[in-house]
Amino acid sequence: MARTFEESVAEILPCTPETDADSLFAFAQVSLLYTATALQGMGAKLEIVSIGREPAD
Repeated sequence: MARTFEESVAEILPCTPETDADSLFAFAQVSLLYTATALQGMGAKLEIVSIGREPAD
């Protein structure tokens, strides 16, 4: 049976009280890079821009 996207993400990076914003942001960066690479492999033209976040107070 196929898993949902949410189930796949939860297996890779379970959200627990110990999971902090930096970990989630790093996971998002890797996910976006993976998606961009896959799209480029299919011949899509992409414009890559900076990915960042404001420092926590």
